Amino acid sequence: LVSLGARQTMGSLDITAGVNVDGDPDASDVKIFMKDIGSGRVNPVERFAAFPTYLYLNASICGALLRPPEAQDNLTGQAYAAKDLGTSYPVARGAGGAHNEGIEQSGNMLIMYAHARISDDGLLARHYGLIKRWADYLVNNTLTPPADQQSADGEPAMNLTNLALKGIIAVKAMAEISRALKHDSDAQAYDNHATDLMTRWLSLAVSADDTHVLGQYNDQVSRSLLYNLYADRLGTNIVPESVVNNQTQFYSTLAPSVR
Repeated sequence: LVSLGARQTMGSLDITAGVNVDGDPDASDVKIFMKDIGSGRVNPVERFAAFPTYLYLNASICGALLRPPEAQDNLTGQAYAAKDLGTSYPVARGAGGAHNEGIEQSGNMLIMYAHARISDDGLLARHYGLIKRWADYLVNNTLTPPADQQSADGEPAMNLTNLALKGIIAVKAMAEISRALKHDSDAQAYDNHATDLMTRWLSLAVSADDTHVLGQYNDQVSRSLLYNLYADRLGTNIVPESVVNNQTQFYSTLAPSVR
């Protein structure tokens, strides 16, 4: 499964290069595009799911994959990140306007942009104002989303613990981005926001017996495959280790029932 997944993840990339004034390929203008197989969307932000593979195999892919949307997001007029660059691959007509996945896609983009703390390819400095706008949206909305918001899976976002967790991790990622660019006051502010959001999330999301994270706030019979925990393992470290350990133990108790 790992081998098949890696081949599909790498094989899904279409790599382009611009040309210079002499008509020769311009190595400074490399972009990467992906197609959403189900809908034909161009560079869907859900490519976030493939990012761990690229970070492991060749982190330079990440910056080139983020370049196509970076110029478009400033044009949407929204406080949150766009969800794609169009709906008819390979024609990238640009991002649309309002949509109802603001928390999902802003969280995805901030976590992906955080890779540039290490790659240092100029992405962060060029678009700091843009990604700060997304972070501010998450600070205000991730814990208690607007009623019209939903996850990328089409679920209503209200009270979804896993979706809120993504937003909190993204706010912490913004603190690290700010710190990397020497915006120290912003870094401290986002650190404080992330810590406060995590404290409040824990009070709503953890089961009454303190053994696992619920699928929805205060719904004691709900549960979730908490895949957004993985993003925190990439360096934000905002989630208490006890939550990870308890969740691992909880899943082990469920495993026999699904064999």
